[in-house]
Amino acid sequence: MGRSLKIGLSAALSAAVALVAISAETAQWEWEGVSRVVAIGDVHGAHAKLVSLLTAMNLVDADLTWSGGDTHLVFCGDLVDRGPRERPVLDLVRKLESEAEKAGGRVHVVLGNHEVMNLTRDLRYVPPEGIAAFAAEEREEDRNRGWRKFAATAWSASGPPTRAAFDEHYPPGFFGRMRAFGLDGEYGAWLLAKPAVVKVNGVLFVHGGLTEQVAALGLEEINRQVQRDVRRFMTYAEALEDAVRGVPDYEALVDGAPLVAEKGEADDCDAAHGLLGLLEGLPFATDGPLWFRGYSVENERLEQVALSRALRSTGARAMVVAHTPTGWGRITSRFNKTLYRTDTGMGYGGEPFALRFEGARVAVFDPSDRSVSPPPVEPPGGQRWVTGHEQLPDRELEKFLRKAKVIDRKDVEDQEEGRHVLMLELKRKGLHLRSIFHFVDQGQSSPNPRRYQHELAAYWLDRRLGLRLAPVTVARKVDGQEGAAWIFLESAIDLESIRQSERWELLKGLEPQIGRACVFAALVGLRRGERHEAGKMLLPMERRIMLADNTKAFPTSTEVADILADDYQTWDRDGDPKTFRWPVCPHLDASLASGLSSLTLEELRKNVGQYLSKQQMEALLTRRDLILATCAERSAGSESPPTGT
Repeated sequence: MGRSLKIGLSAALSAAVALVAISAETAQWEWEGVSRVVAIGDVHGAHAKLVSLLTAMNLVDADLTWSGGDTHLVFCGDLVDRGPRERPVLDLVRKLESEAEKAGGRVHVVLGNHEVMNLTRDLRYVPPEGIAAFAAEEREEDRNRGWRKFAATAWSASGPPTRAAFDEHYPPGFFGRMRAFGLDGEYGAWLLAKPAVVKVNGVLFVHGGLTEQVAALGLEEINRQVQRDVRRFMTYAEALEDAVRGVPDYEALVDGAPLVAEKGEADDCDAAHGLLGLLEGLPFATDGPLWFRGYSVENERLEQVALSRALRSTGARAMVVAHTPTGWGRITSRFNKTLYRTDTGMGYGGEPFALRFEGARVAVFDPSDRSVSPPPVEPPGGQRWVTGHEQLPDRELEKFLRKAKVIDRKDVEDQEEGRHVLMLELKRKGLHLRSIFHFVDQGQSSPNPRRYQHELAAYWLDRRLGLRLAPVTVARKVDGQEGAAWIFLESAIDLESIRQSERWELLKGLEPQIGRACVFAALVGLRRGERHEAGKMLLPMERRIMLADNTKAFPTSTEVADILADDYQTWDRDGDPKTFRWPVCPHLDASLASGLSSLTLEELRKNVGQYLSKQQMEALLTRRDLILATCAERSAGSESPPTGT
């Protein structure tokens, strides 16, 4: 490539950036006051299912002409790949786009990862019908050029490449499709103008999801970066067609670019570096808006803060995503109706459904009988991890936590203290579980310090008293860092989720457990607000209360009065929930009282002396004495639970 071609590439990139800038200035990403919004997840070439859905919702008539009036119809990405009739899907959506706007409505298409894959020449998931659909338009010169590239590089042990082998690898229509999805192609030019995210009536619509970091960029910047980087990749791809070995599809470009960047001519080298530098950009990153799956599959306790921040930073009340098929084959909701999942697996044979917003009502539309119903609520554990390890013996889990190999790790933000927590993915002898690893240590000289050692002391004390409130916890070293690892309870629901969803009935009948949990909190000296809400949990299948996050426990303070009562949920005679101030002392039974009474300083020194100072252990015993004395006084006075809030 000579100097004139380098200038041409620079000019093309400048034009691409300018085009995106002009598009961003004139584009609209947000709408308010829309009477009805309909969202559809991954269509993946399922033309017949899409038509049945649009027809049943009266969005199109018998001639497939828009009849939805001022409705806003949102396609949440992945119109293409997998299914046999992608091109009819694209053509129908493009037609409805112009018809809806004339009628006062709108058809929004947000980019999915499969649209971007096709734009960047990654055709791995295109079905045979999707290639053949472009055979009639394929240029002979493109096909011959592809054959020459193939013939020059595809030698094998059996001899030189044959045209038959070429046609098998790149059937008729392959190069026609690449051109149609190119910079100036019929579908490429159309898709390049599409956003990654839109907001309608305060609801975000995005294919994969917005992490809090991406959401902080704002809608305009997210869409600008996605459009810019896809266009740049396509521009670099055109410039590298002759420089890389083989047919210049996505695989050849990405695999060949490092060699070109190292040994190619200066002009090709620039293009190769540019292309490789884009692979971590928003359109391609695993945590970018087109690929992110965390909100769809991850445990709600791990992602609820991030989702809340993403919504808050974009001024949204909810997020609608696709990308990951639901495990139920229906549209579902998560995170207390702030996330809706619309991929029902149409591309895998699943049935079509649509999500409908009308005023404050959110409903799932089923075209088979034209019924509407609330989106089912998914269990908070998510789809990624199986549960059941909660039933394993403590000793087995302790051994696993100490000896299992760390195969992955992820920072988990601690709201008060910064990033002092890791999520570890562990494997050993057929077990594949996760653990929370605390390694904060603010030192015993700090006032009310947060220390991982307190987790270890709390676990020992919990098991010593027979409470079984704390998750299994062990001392462990990770990457040379000492800390406390406790088993992550995948199936647990935290108190914040129960409060937000007002599902207080889940706690019905658990008042004795909650009371003992407050006795334990008083014993270890944790005041209200010092244990994260995510650390107060319920294992619904076992009907068992759990407590985690004891890093701020064991102060040298001995006050317990304000800890011996907490807000609990109880029920009136009709079964309606009511909140009471419920003293914990009625739940200090003889067994727990005996366990508390028998604790000695010598026993504490022997078992937790390496974690706690003498002053902390003495304060613990003083709080123990106050708890027993207070409850003895209340018992003597026959204090009964109050009857009001």
